[in-house]
Amino acid sequence: MQRATDVVITGAAALTPIGLGFEALRRGLRQGEPRLAPLATLGDATPEPPLWGGELSAFDAEAMLGARGLRNKGRASLFVIACLQLEFGPQLAALGPREELGLVVGTAFGCYSSQIAFSTTYQRGGFRGVNALDFPNMMINAPASQSNIWFELTHSSTTVANDATSGLDALLFAADQIACGRASCVIAGGVEAINVHLALALQRGGFCSPSARLLPFDGRRDGTLPGEGAGLLVLESRERAEGRGARVLGQVLGAGAAFSGQTAFCEPNDPATAARAMTQALHAAAIGPEQVDFVAAAGNGAVVADRTEAQAIAQVFGARAAALPVVAYKSYWGESYGASGAMQAVAALADLQDGVISATCGFEGGGGFEGGELGLAVSGQARAGLAPRTVLVNSISYAGNCSSLVLRRA
Repeated sequence: MQRATDVVITGAAALTPIGLGFEALRRGLRQGEPRLAPLATLGDATPEPPLWGGELSAFDAEAMLGARGLRNKGRASLFVIACLQLEFGPQLAALGPREELGLVVGTAFGCYSSQIAFSTTYQRGGFRGVNALDFPNMMINAPASQSNIWFELTHSSTTVANDATSGLDALLFAADQIACGRASCVIAGGVEAINVHLALALQRGGFCSPSARLLPFDGRRDGTLPGEGAGLLVLESRERAEGRGARVLGQVLGAGAAFSGQTAFCEPNDPATAARAMTQALHAAAIGPEQVDFVAAAGNGAVVADRTEAQAIAQVFGARAAALPVVAYKSYWGESYGASGAMQAVAALADLQDGVISATCGFEGGGGFEGGELGLAVSGQARAGLAPRTVLVNSISYAGNCSSLVLRRA
C-alpha cells in the first residue's frame, strides 16, 4: 500500500455477539465476557455434544430494518445492511452524495446457506421449483451489492473473497483506493454468517474445540469455535474529512499482505509469512516495531496456528515481544472467517478510543504478562492506563494468506 494521501477513519459500525453497534461493542469489551453458547443456527443438525460458537442471537432483521424487502436477502446481506442502518441510518447522508460513496465487503462464504437452499430446491424440482429472486443470493458479492442497492451507494461496489483475511483485505483495498486518489470515501469491512454446513465441516475436520472453550494463546487451548458478525469502517481522505467537518477517529498508516504458497487447507504453520505481512505493514506505515503499542492478534485457540503467530510476532518484534501487549478479540465471539479481520480492526479502534487494551477472555497462561508457553504478553485482564496510540492488526487464514494493518488513534 503506497500512501499518496492520508487515509483517516471517520466512522465505525459493528454487529457482534457481544453487542450490536459500535457503542455496544465497546461496552461488551469493557465487560470482558465472551458470548459463546451452543449454536441455535444448526437446528435439527445439532450434533451431540452440541457445537458451541458465537452467534448474533439478538439480531432481528425486521425490528432493525422493517419487514419490506427482506424476503429475498440472505443472512450475511442483512448483517451488512443492518450494520449500516444501525450505526448511520439517516445520518448516512452526512457522509456526502451517494455517488461519492463506495462499499467494499470482504467475505469468505457470502450467503452460503442461500446457495445451498437454492441448489437443493433446483435439484429436487428443477427450474419450476425455484424462485428467480433468490438466485442473486448465490453470488459471493450479494452482501455488498444488495447493500449498495439498499442505500443507493453508486460510486463502487466491491467484494473481496480471500478466506479468513477477506475482511482485513477489504480494508486494505479501500485504503489503497483512497490513498491513490481513485476514491474519496469508502465504507469497508467484512461479514460472515454461521451456516450449518460450514460449522459441521469444521467440527468433523477436527478444527473445533472439543472442550467448547476458546482460549487463544493459552496452554490449555484445543481448537477454535465458529463465530459470525460484521465490522465496517468509514475511510476517507483527510482532505475530504476535514472539508466536511467530520470527526476523525483514527488513521490507516499502512498495510501488508503475504502468501505462504501452501496447497492444503490446514492450520498455518509458517511464521515467516505472517512476519512478512507485519513487516510490510510497518514499512508502509513508516514506523518501527518499537512504535507499536499493542497487537490485535489473529489468535483463535488453534494449537498450531496460535503458536505460528506467536513465533511470527517474536520474529518481528524481537526481545520486545515478551512485553508487547497482545489481545485476541476472537476470544469474545469466535472465528468469524471473512469478517474476523474487520471485526478485530473495529474492536482495536474502540480500545484506542477508550485508552484501554481489552482482556483476552479466559487466558490464564503464565499469569498475564508472561504469556504462558508462547512467551507473549497476553492478559486475561483489561489493561488500563496505557493510552495506546498505535495498533498492528493481524489476519491469518488456513489457506496461507496473511494480512496486517496499522491503525493510529487520532
